[in-house]
Amino acid sequence: YSNTRNCKREVKSRICPECHMPLPFQLANNGEQGRTIAVIGYRNTGKSNFLGVLIRSLQERYSREVGLSIHALESFDVNQLQVCSSDDLYQRRYGRYLDEARAVAGTPTLQTNPDIRIPMIYRLNLRFFNRFQRLLHPFSHHRPLDLILFDAAGEDLDSTETQQLYSRYISYASGIILLVDPLAYPSIRRDVRSDIALDSYSNEFDTFKVVMDSMSRYNSWYRADRKIRTPLAVVFSKFDELRPNGVPLDGLDPSVFNDHVHDHGFAKDLVDDTSEKIYQFLDQRRIGSVLSALDEYRNYRLFGMAALGQSPAADHSLSCISPINIADPLLWILYELGYLPAEKEIAK
Repeated sequence: YSNTRNCKREVKSRICPECHMPLPFQLANNGEQGRTIAVIGYRNTGKSNFLGVLIRSLQERYSREVGLSIHALESFDVNQLQVCSSDDLYQRRYGRYLDEARAVAGTPTLQTNPDIRIPMIYRLNLRFFNRFQRLLHPFSHHRPLDLILFDAAGEDLDSTETQQLYSRYISYASGIILLVDPLAYPSIRRDVRSDIALDSYSNEFDTFKVVMDSMSRYNSWYRADRKIRTPLAVVFSKFDELRPNGVPLDGLDPSVFNDHVHDHGFAKDLVDDTSEKIYQFLDQRRIGSVLSALDEYRNYRLFGMAALGQSPAADHSLSCISPINIADPLLWILYELGYLPAEKEIAK
């Protein structure tokens, strides 16, 4: 890894030229296409809970609902300096908390835990094709891709040094999931009666600017006079808190809290409708900083998501974990990349 950059020792497996981590066999030998999904957000936006519940939901629910299988591939253990399963990283970072029905601990900074720069890599095999995909892949039983997921501490976005590290993977990402805490905005927070301490909310840190700076520095397709082409999923986390005592905030349609069912394909119409309703809510609340930032992107959607489905107790315990629309941002990106058909597009 970092201390092997200058050792000039010959290795038998192919490695990444940037971080020197061994590549999955199929990816290294052009057998599969790797897709990096960047998950970013400032502190207290719930990235760790999102990633932890997302992987588990893909395995337990969406594998059947959407029509996919998911398998952990090899990653790297910084502490042992050896190859390990991505499931090992998952269990260490997220699984051990969720197994005990507890909220996941916040992501440590890169300075305190270099392990966090190592991604989790999963093989997705998607079984449903639209008609165009079937013409391109007439003899395929399923469409595979290697999904590469990074996590980053919100505090690392404050540091110029660590920003440069994450800017590369943001700029090269096939899709970006940007988590935003809706209660960071005073025009929303003032109408939510909550006993949650204010310091548990994110502030209005401009994560959109981090993405824009990353694209302008490292993305060869970026042009200042054109919109960014990378699909952007803007995810308002902890969305269940915008329904205090079961009553949605003024301007929010109750349907945006419905958990979408994807019937053997991507529920495109439901997701598009929800995105439009959230956009109208932001416009009504005069959150222009978000709406103006979206003008820089050619392809985006807005999502309301609750990874846990409830606020944890003071000791971080949970009575249950009931996520709302946890996989919608990822499924939308897979749809935009051509890997997942909409429900009505499935080839018979």
